[in-house]
Amino acid sequence: RLRAKVWLARGFALDVSHMLLFLRVVSVANKHAAQAAAMLEQWEQQDVFPIKVYVPLLLSFYAQLHCSNFKHGCEKPPADWFSVPSGYLESPAEEVMQMLLKKPAVTGRSPAAC
Repeated sequence: RLRAKVWLARGFALDVSHMLLFLRVVSVANKHAAQAAAMLEQWEQQDVFPIKVYVPLLLSFYAQLHCSNFKHGCEKPPADWFSVPSGYLESPAEEVMQMLLKKPAVTGRSPAAC
């Protein structure tokens, strides 16, 4: 019997949606990250953050995500921390993910070398 475990913290500066964003980006290259994201989605609407996540991948193989050495900074970061620099365009994450999934993988080898 396989069980997933999640340690959640209330009142944390981040929430589950922040971890899900990271996991969804990583899941483009790693299907196990997609499994972890799918499990965390059940807490997406709550004001909690997963400090530690333990997800079974195979019978004796687990993925473990954990946050350590977290220190509270300012209550609200300055607005310019998240502004888009001039010369760049802002796109929805879903749109970028679709673009990434449609592009061929870059292997660093030329087709003739394969």
